[in-house]
Amino acid sequence: MRNKFASSRFYRVAMLAMAAATLTPAAPTEQMHWRDIATYLRGKVVTITTKDGKSFSGRNVTVWPDFVAINDGVQTKVPRDTVASFHWEAPYEGQTRRLGRLLSTGYRHAGKLLGTPAGPVALVELPAITAWGAAAVPFCLLGDLFNPHPRSSGDISILPDGASK
Repeated sequence: MRNKFASSRFYRVAMLAMAAATLTPAAPTEQMHWRDIATYLRGKVVTITTKDGKSFSGRNVTVWPDFVAINDGVQTKVPRDTVASFHWEAPYEGQTRRLGRLLSTGYRHAGKLLGTPAGPVALVELPAITAWGAAAVPFCLLGDLFNPHPRSSGDISILPDGASK
């Protein structure tokens, strides 16, 4: 006779994990003052939601005392009084992309040295950079493949000027 309850512990743990994941509340909206928003949103993709439900998205955000401007080709100004909340996303840069940036910087540096009296140094640098990149690429690919990093994101609501955090 076969044991029907051998995997029941696995099912109990799986159901408990699913219940915990669905019942766990989301992170609360972060609250900050208008003056602190500009430094916090630097380099992030921002979506501004107004009180009437309109949304404006972009990366280049400038915060002024009376309005916030998103400048991605065309500047869009959103008055401060109409802003309900900010949603931000910080995209993750993978290991392979970071390695590519480092390799291109190294090749650019060695290329600039080729026409100078330090040209023999560049002839040593180029194979070293290539060998380092060839050795590092498989590890970067494995890191990106097995350790995916989702984009981190969050919401910000505006505190009144006289309020404390």
